[in-house]
Amino acid sequence: MRFKDLNHKKIQESKEKISKLGGIAEEVGLELDEYQERQVFDAKNKLESSIYELEEVFTDAIRNISNKIDDLEYDLEYGEE
Repeated sequence: MRFKDLNHKKIQESKEKISKLGGIAEEVGLELDEYQERQVFDAKNKLESSIYELEEVFTDAIRNISNKIDDLEYDLEYGEE
């Protein structure tokens, strides 16, 4: 499972909560501040971007290790140059 997938569910839940709050407010005749709603969605987007950046650290490390393994396997099969 990818790192970002672990947090995607929480991010999605937050988005659903904001939408639900908007629906409840509308039902009782209230109006949520659009600026505040945008701030929440902007924060959600920033969080999601940060999570992707964190995942890159792991992805890069895995790729580097995989490349080293490939190099070692090549050296074992064809001899070191």
